[in-house]
Amino acid sequence: MICHLRTLGECGCAPGTCHQQPRAIPAPLHQFSVVEIISTSILIGAIATFIALVSIPRAIGASHDQFLAQQESRNG
Repeated sequence: MICHLRTLGECGCAPGTCHQQPRAIPAPLHQFSVVEIISTSILIGAIATFIALVSIPRAIGASHDQFLAQQESRNG
C-alpha cells in the first residue's frame, strides 16, 4: 500500500510497510553561542540605527523643500 505522508500521523499502513518513510533531519553543523547571537543582534541594531539616523534628516529636508515648492506654486 502506498501512503502519501504529510505528517507522521497520517499513514494508515502498519509501521515499516509504507513506501515513504519520514526522513531524519540532519543536525546543524554549528551551534551558535549566546555571545554570538547577542553580538550579532547588537551589530544589526547598530546598522539599522545608523541607516535611520542618516535617512531621517534627508527625508525631512526633502519634505520641507517639497512643501516650499507647493506653497510657491499656490501663491505664484
